[in-house]
Amino acid sequence: YLFFVRQGFTLFPRLECNGFFSYGTKILYQNIEAVQSKFFPPLRKAMLPPNSFQGKVAFITGGGTGLGKGITTLLSSLGAQCVIASRNAFL
Repeated sequence: YLFFVRQGFTLFPRLECNGFFSYGTKILYQNIEAVQSKFFPPLRKAMLPPNSFQGKVAFITGGGTGLGKGITTLLSSLGAQCVIASRNAFL
């Protein structure tokens, strides 16, 4: 179910979670309008210069999926040699 809750001057969708989160939290508030994106557009490339990690070795835990995989991809594109530690042997 999706309800809208007025908070300040914007409407936030309210999602019923039905006990998904612990500590008694049953409502997830999510902002569908990223106000800051009007002033700070998202970057599509790394802020570091190319080859800034040339000759460095990065040991990344959880580098097989999710955020770790993104960090591994970014560091390897900047010249680092990456060692990936993951629970899954088949990356």
